[in-house]
Amino acid sequence: MAEKTGDQIGQWTLQGQLGEGGNAVVWRATDTTGREAALKVLKARRTSTESYRRFIREIAFHVEHPRLTGVLPVIDAHLPTAPDRDDPPWLAMPVATPMAKALAVRPLEDVVGAISTVAAALAALEEEHNIGHRDIKPGNLYELDGEWFVGDFGLITDPDADTITNNGRQMGPAHFSAWEMIDHPATADPHPADVFSIGKTLWVLATEQNWPPLGHQQPGSDFAIASFRPHRNAARLDELIERTTRDLPADRPTKRQVAVDLEVWLKMPATDQSLDLSGRRTLIRAKLSRVFTDRERDERLREAEQALIRRLGELTAPLNTTLKENFPAVQIDISNDELTQNTVRSHLEMGGQAELLHRWQRCTLVAARAWPGEPALWMSRSIELFKDGRVAFAWLIHVSPQDVMGGVSYSQGLVEAAPADAVEGAAMIERQFQSMAAALDEGIDAYLGALPDS
Repeated sequence: MAEKTGDQIGQWTLQGQLGEGGNAVVWRATDTTGREAALKVLKARRTSTESYRRFIREIAFHVEHPRLTGVLPVIDAHLPTAPDRDDPPWLAMPVATPMAKALAVRPLEDVVGAISTVAAALAALEEEHNIGHRDIKPGNLYELDGEWFVGDFGLITDPDADTITNNGRQMGPAHFSAWEMIDHPATADPHPADVFSIGKTLWVLATEQNWPPLGHQQPGSDFAIASFRPHRNAARLDELIERTTRDLPADRPTKRQVAVDLEVWLKMPATDQSLDLSGRRTLIRAKLSRVFTDRERDERLREAEQALIRRLGELTAPLNTTLKENFPAVQIDISNDELTQNTVRSHLEMGGQAELLHRWQRCTLVAARAWPGEPALWMSRSIELFKDGRVAFAWLIHVSPQDVMGGVSYSQGLVEAAPADAVEGAAMIERQFQSMAAALDEGIDAYLGALPDS
């Protein structure tokens, strides 16, 4: 028959149940002096069971290490030689607040600080005693008098103790356990497994969810911390969780590194740094007005030029398509053709009449084979934007043997410049394109005439 409120266990009177797990029930209890404790009463009554043996190990751990930083202490314990209903095994601890409850609605910084403390405590257990916890989850972490503690040491690994764990049985809490603690817990390294559980615990407490996603957590997913709790530096925590939950234990950071990373995170700026120049805005504009004006004007001209380039592309696309459909090995809209770069330029820049702001050049090259002496057809075009706001469209239709001076056919259009951001400039592009298209028609005949008979 199970214990109930009012029962007497040793010197403790049960006042009400605080929680229950698979192996024990935790009660709020008081002793004869009025001292209060959380009394963990083991369910097992046979000393040969695994849960009883683990209870012995947990008590032995606290007896051997009574004052470890970050470890929830034990007030008293009892291990009867023949446990029964009237004399069960138990241990008494301070009444502490579960971490999830203590952190509810508190800032993300408080969550990170708590897990940093836990990671540091677990790192010290590893470094000083080679002890792994193997049962890290929010339910085993506590707040007491403003400090953070790790509790529930029933699944610890102790290098000086006999092995209790068997393969084929999951070790640790579901959802929080690394794959190796499910696959081969008896031989798995407990320390990387603890790191995995720390990462999952951090995610649960940061997002205020009950369970974490399974397995390796990639940053930027639907489970990103910022999706649940917006924060300027939330992505850095997701990156840390990604590292702690990697499938290969060797790829995870150490517990000490996790503690350090979380401490560093706490020192990162929580808000974007801004520069307030409102009081100097008038002076800045006065001293740099010409720079601002010129830059704004150049950007406006570039936008107008880009609109003309897009329009020329629309006009030229059908010509490119026809060439590609009828001739093999056509190169469409190449930008590094030397003939185009050296020839298709307006006389405005070459004559020093205007300062060039930007040049755009493209070439469609028709050549059956890229051999010297083989005939080729060039359809080259160039749009040039000048500092004075004018735009010029130059084009070239050229048929000649490749890498040979002189040509079979040559036709070039050179246009007087027009304002880039005016209808006049757009009309000039349309008009000169028609001239280029007509010259291309003639150029195709010249190219076919230059090809040798097969």
